[in-house]
Amino acid sequence: MFKIRSSNISVNVSFNYSPTIFEWQNVSSRYFEMIESKLVPILGISDLGNFTVQSGNSVGDIVARYDIFGGKNSVSLRANSLSAEFPNLLPGDSELVINIIRAVYSGFRERFSERKCSVTQVRLFDHVKLIDGKSQEYLYRYLKPFQNTKPNELDLEFEPTGRIFVKSIVDNWNAICMVEKSELLENSLFLQIILTLNINEDDNFDTILDSFYRHFNSCVSILDLQYTNEE
Repeated sequence: MFKIRSSNISVNVSFNYSPTIFEWQNVSSRYFEMIESKLVPILGISDLGNFTVQSGNSVGDIVARYDIFGGKNSVSLRANSLSAEFPNLLPGDSELVINIIRAVYSGFRERFSERKCSVTQVRLFDHVKLIDGKSQEYLYRYLKPFQNTKPNELDLEFEPTGRIFVKSIVDNWNAICMVEKSELLENSLFLQIILTLNINEDDNFDTILDSFYRHFNSCVSILDLQYTNEE
C-alpha cells in the first residue's frame, strides 16, 4: 500500500433530478433566492452578486449560475441537474466546500420539493504526493503488459497509466478510477475518480456524503493507495 497526501484538488458534484425543467419563468429567481439565503451565512458576506443566466438553443442549454467570490468556483442549476464546481482547491478548503454543497443541496430540496434527486456524480481530480515511494515504482505495475517490448528499439517511451471500472453487485453505484504520473508535481500521481451513486428521495446530504466516502475509500484501496496526513 502506497501512502499519498492531497496537494491540488478539483471537484465537480452534480445531483440529477426529475422532472426536467421546461418552463423557466420564475425558476431563476427562486434559485437565486435560495442560494442567497443558504450561502450568505456560510460565506460571511452581506449579500451575493455574480449571478448569471445563460440561455441557449434549447431548454437543456439554460444555466442559472452563481460564481462564488466572483471566481471559478460555482454552483449551477440546469434543466435536470444541480451542480457545484471547485477547481484548484487546497486540502484545507474541504470543510468549506462540503458546507457549501450541503447548504445548496438542502436548500434545493426545500425550495424545489416538486423535483426529486435520483443520482449524484462526484468527479474528483487530485494531484497526490507519494509519501513512502516513488511514482515510477507505483506506476510500474501498469507497465507489465508491455515489459517484453523494447521501447528504445521503437523510438518510444512508455508512460504507464492505470484505469479500472468498479461496479456494485447490487448496481447502486459505480466508479471509474484512473491514475497516472502528475505533470504538476514531482514524485506525484494524478488521481481521477468519477463516482456515480444512486440516491433515494429521503437521503439527506450527510447520508450521501457517508456513502461517497465509503465507496471512494474502497476505490483508492483497490488502487493500492492510502490517504494520509503524514509529511
